[in-house]
Amino acid sequence: MRLATLMLCAVLATPAWAAGSPEGGSIPKRPAAQQELKERVLDHIESKIRILQAAHACVSAARNAEAMAVCHAQERKQMKELRDRDRQGVKAGSP
Repeated sequence: MRLATLMLCAVLATPAWAAGSPEGGSIPKRPAAQQELKERVLDHIESKIRILQAAHACVSAARNAEAMAVCHAQERKQMKELRDRDRQGVKAGSP
């Protein structure tokens, strides 16, 4: 999961690095693209936080191992849906 997020950031940030400033720094020529990337990454992080908070509440309320297993399964399903949504966004070029 971390690797996928890191790869997503790297792929999306590559054009910004390549655009560099005339002095050879890492300031992108297109600040709008950098802002879009930043918003996408923050949205992804916030989505993960919401999923983990829901999982935390579920596990806290669980009364036995079976209930905890259901919590874990729900968390995994939601994380997979998030990854799939983000992958589709990267392929389509939209958030």
